[in-house]
Amino acid sequence: MLRDELKRRTDRILGRWVEDSLAAYPAEASAAWTRERDPFANPVGHSLRVGTQVLLEALLDGADAEATKRGLDEIVRIRAVQQMSPSVAIGFVFRLKHVIRAELGEALDGPGLRAELTELEARIDAAALVAFDLFVEYRERVTTLRINELKKNIPWVVTRTNRAVVEREPG
Repeated sequence: MLRDELKRRTDRILGRWVEDSLAAYPAEASAAWTRERDPFANPVGHSLRVGTQVLLEALLDGADAEATKRGLDEIVRIRAVQQMSPSVAIGFVFRLKHVIRAELGEALDGPGLRAELTELEARIDAAALVAFDLFVEYRERVTTLRINELKKNIPWVVTRTNRAVVEREPG
């Protein structure tokens, strides 16, 4: 019953959720990413729109962790390299609860809907945990890449510094 009601309102829920998720960015960037629909000119907005749609469908259908992961992957990957705090990067998943409650409003007072909502919110919480795992994984990858880049450059810096010292020495 709740699932049917949410399926009917999917476009409005997604619109609110994407708008709310973009609020984590500076106002100017958020406005640009809201307007621009070209996926090449706007990879952040595009991945957010596509990912939230896949994730919402997976949550409403009670899909497995892999389907949830597919919806989260690109969004979390981008947020992991943007140097967002984990709470900001992952917070968009939890905000879906507020979006659903705001969209349904008084319709939630119907019989049996509270139990279904509690079940859906548990799936949303589980999705947030998957998002957190992905965030940590991608942050670790970024850190490893940075460390490897430093390791590559250290011999070059040492050689250059030694050359400069030799050139300054008299005689």
